[in-house]
Amino acid sequence: MRFRGVPPGVGEAISPIRIGSRGGRGIWRPIQTSRASERCSCNSNPSISPPREAASWKKHIYLSREGVSAVIYLLTPALLIAILFIILILGLIALFVSIYNRLYRLRNSAEATLGQVRVALKKRLDMIEQLLEAVKSYAKFERETFESVTRLRGAVFTAGPGDLREIDRESRRILGGIMAVAESYPELRTSETVSVLMDSVKEVETEIARHRYTYNNIVQEFNIMLDTIPSKFVASSLGMSKMEYLEFEEEVEERPKIEF
Repeated sequence: MRFRGVPPGVGEAISPIRIGSRGGRGIWRPIQTSRASERCSCNSNPSISPPREAASWKKHIYLSREGVSAVIYLLTPALLIAILFIILILGLIALFVSIYNRLYRLRNSAEATLGQVRVALKKRLDMIEQLLEAVKSYAKFERETFESVTRLRGAVFTAGPGDLREIDRESRRILGGIMAVAESYPELRTSETVSVLMDSVKEVETEIARHRYTYNNIVQEFNIMLDTIPSKFVASSLGMSKMEYLEFEEEVEERPKIEF
């Protein structure tokens, strides 16, 4: 609608309004309106519902903020109990596997360390045999002594902790006899062969003591696990039993003095 005196193009922004009448005719005057007022604002009228997309977006934001609590709220009690039960079962399985691996790791470490003790005892017996050959011209050893050394060398790699204790005791007894002979003859003290063998025996004695200490520490940890819960139940289900310590007799623990 165009009005007199109104420039072209302004018709869209003004609307006529009748403000009065004169002689039966009304006077129409244009008033300016805002295009922004013609736009619908959903927030300005609470009676108008927001679009469905906005409601879905708000629900998504709500769930993302609430996180796990919102998910648990939507779950049924039966499903929630089932999930908790599965988590419990998985936790028990993980605990069983962890204890299982620890027990077998300790047992394998103990067996490996015991093997090192056997090797060190074998070295000692080899040196004892060489010492017997070096001093036999100065003292007469019984034939049983040589046979005993040979027998101990053959049994050392199949012996358990109890048998190793006997091998250690017997080999120390023979070594003590050799020391007594060497101290009685000054020629043996100055012998280079005997001195080298004695130094090697000292090193072997230290090696045996170190490996035996490590072995007993591993066995102690293993046996403690067999006495405590829950590793006790795991070991019982696997048929494991306590391991034996590698203990030597007190009088044998006093090592012979190897000095020249």
